[in-house]
Amino acid sequence: MDVVVLTVDQDGSRSGADQVPFALASLADVSARLPFERTVGDEFQGVLDEPAAVVAALEVLLRSGEWNIGIGVGPVETPLPDQARAGVPLRPRGGHPRQVQPLARACGRRG
Repeated sequence: MDVVVLTVDQDGSRSGADQVPFALASLADVSARLPFERTVGDEFQGVLDEPAAVVAALEVLLRSGEWNIGIGVGPVETPLPDQARAGVPLRPRGGHPRQVQPLARACGRRG
Protein backbone atom coordinates (compact mmCIF):
# COMPACT_ATOMS: atom_id res chain seq x y z
CA MET A 1 0.00 0.00 0.00
CA ASP A 2 1.32 3.48 -0.91
CA VAL A 3 0.85 6.30 1.57
CA VAL A 4 1.97 9.85 2.20
CA VAL A 5 3.52 10.56 5.59
CA LEU A 6 3.54 14.21 6.63
CA THR A 7 5.98 15.03 9.39
CA VAL A 8 5.40 18.60 10.48
CA ASP A 9 7.61 20.76 12.69
CA GLN A 10 6.72 24.20 14.02
CA ASP A 11 8.91 26.94 12.58
CA GLY A 12 10.30 29.24 15.27
CA SER A 13 8.84 27.22 18.12
CA ARG A 14 11.54 28.34 20.55
CA SER A 15 10.47 31.96 20.28
CA GLY A 16 6.72 31.53 19.93
CA ALA A 17 3.71 29.82 21.43
CA ASP A 18 3.01 26.14 20.86
CA GLN A 19 0.81 25.99 17.75
CA VAL A 20 0.57 22.19 17.58
CA PRO A 21 -2.81 21.90 19.37
CA PHE A 22 -4.33 24.46 16.98
CA ALA A 23 -2.88 22.65 13.95
CA LEU A 24 -4.12 19.27 15.14
CA ALA A 25 -7.61 20.70 15.65
CA SER A 26 -7.47 22.24 12.15
CA LEU A 27 -6.50 18.87 10.66
CA ALA A 28 -9.03 16.79 12.59
CA ASP A 29 -11.48 16.67 9.67
CA VAL A 30 -8.87 15.56 7.13
CA SER A 31 -9.37 11.93 6.16
CA ALA A 32 -6.25 10.11 7.35
CA ARG A 33 -5.15 6.49 7.40
CA LEU A 34 -3.52 7.32 10.76
CA PRO A 35 -4.69 10.64 12.22
CA PHE A 36 -2.32 13.49 12.89
CA GLU A 37 -0.85 13.45 16.38
CA ARG A 38 2.05 14.99 18.25
CA THR A 39 5.14 12.83 18.06
CA VAL A 40 7.68 14.78 20.10
CA GLY A 41 8.08 18.42 21.13
CA ASP A 42 6.69 20.70 18.44
CA GLU A 43 6.45 17.95 15.82
CA PHE A 44 3.43 15.98 14.65
CA GLN A 45 2.79 13.36 12.01
CA GLY A 46 -0.06 11.88 10.01
CA VAL A 47 -0.40 9.13 7.43
CA LEU A 48 -2.63 9.74 4.43
CA ASP A 49 -3.68 7.44 1.62
CA GLU A 50 -6.04 9.64 -0.42
CA PRO A 51 -4.71 12.38 -2.76
CA ALA A 52 -7.52 14.77 -1.79
CA ALA A 53 -6.61 14.38 1.87
CA VAL A 54 -2.97 15.23 1.14
CA VAL A 55 -4.05 18.41 -0.64
CA ALA A 56 -6.44 19.33 2.18
CA ALA A 57 -3.78 18.83 4.87
CA LEU A 58 -1.14 20.77 2.96
CA GLU A 59 -3.57 23.61 2.33
CA VAL A 60 -4.27 23.95 6.07
CA LEU A 61 -0.58 23.86 6.96
CA LEU A 62 0.71 26.11 4.17
CA ARG A 63 -1.93 28.79 4.75
CA SER A 64 -0.77 29.26 8.33
CA GLY A 65 2.88 29.65 7.25
CA GLU A 66 4.13 28.30 10.57
CA TRP A 67 5.33 24.85 9.61
CA ASN A 68 8.27 22.99 8.11
CA ILE A 69 6.74 20.02 6.32
CA GLY A 70 8.49 16.79 5.46
CA ILE A 71 6.70 14.64 2.89
CA GLY A 72 7.43 10.95 2.48
CA VAL A 73 5.71 9.01 -0.29
CA GLY A 74 5.89 5.31 -0.81
CA PRO A 75 4.88 1.82 0.12
CA VAL A 76 4.50 0.74 3.72
CA GLU A 77 4.57 -2.58 5.43
CA THR A 78 1.25 -3.70 6.78
CA PRO A 79 -0.37 -3.95 9.16
CA LEU A 80 0.13 -0.33 10.14
CA PRO A 81 0.52 0.56 13.80
CA ASP A 82 -2.49 2.02 15.61
CA GLN A 83 -0.85 5.46 15.87
CA ALA A 84 1.37 7.49 13.56
CA ARG A 85 3.79 8.22 16.39
CA ALA A 86 4.41 4.49 16.82
CA GLY A 87 6.52 4.68 13.66
CA VAL A 88 5.36 3.85 10.17
CA PRO A 89 7.63 1.40 8.32
CA LEU A 90 7.82 3.64 5.26
CA ARG A 91 10.07 2.90 2.31
CA PRO A 92 9.66 6.27 0.58
CA ARG A 93 10.83 7.13 -2.90
CA GLY A 94 11.68 10.71 -1.97
CA GLY A 95 13.41 10.30 1.37
CA HIS A 96 12.05 9.95 4.87
CA PRO A 97 10.03 13.01 5.93
CA ARG A 98 12.40 13.83 8.79
CA GLN A 99 15.33 13.84 6.35
CA VAL A 100 13.76 16.44 4.06
CA GLN A 101 12.70 18.91 6.76
CA PRO A 102 16.17 20.50 7.03
CA LEU A 103 16.08 21.06 3.27
CA ALA A 104 12.70 22.76 3.58
CA ARG A 105 14.11 25.07 6.26
CA ALA A 106 17.16 25.87 4.14
CA CYS A 107 15.05 26.91 1.15
CA GLY A 108 14.27 30.18 2.92
CA ARG A 109 10.64 30.43 1.91
CA ARG A 110 10.29 33.47 4.14
CA GLY A 111 11.84 36.78 3.14
